[in-house]
Amino acid sequence: MNNNAVDIIDTLDVWQFKNFCSTFFASLGISNVESVLQGGCGWIVGKGTIELGALMSYHFAFFGVQHSGTLPDTIINELRDTMDGQTNKGLLLTTGYFSREVKRQAKSKGKIPVDLIDAKDLIYRLRSNSLEVSMQTGEVFKANKQGEL
Repeated sequence: MNNNAVDIIDTLDVWQFKNFCSTFFASLGISNVESVLQGGCGWIVGKGTIELGALMSYHFAFFGVQHSGTLPDTIINELRDTMDGQTNKGLLLTTGYFSREVKRQAKSKGKIPVDLIDAKDLIYRLRSNSLEVSMQTGEVFKANKQGEL
């Protein structure tokens, strides 16, 4: 997976990008991933769970945003508005970048924390987990050891 991965992900249509978000988060260990297309804006909104042993689980809400520039500062509040009372953490994935203000708001005291995955971090996570993206479906899958599909 090279730096062109973000360019490929940016060219996915909204349904392929929805597949990408669902399978990417599942590849990171989040189960029960549910995602929907946010009407009109093309954002993917979803939720999922990480099971911590037999007794505990951690609930996530996420946004997936195809964006070539810096996301608006309002994005964190929009994500938090989608969270329910069971949400422990937010995840915000973009093919763009985050402003200093978004990074500050993501860690605001007294609010549910939000982890940020921008273009650079997305490439790192894909590479470090040997993940590829299908240009046909948008789904993420594990590449074999030789880098072949």
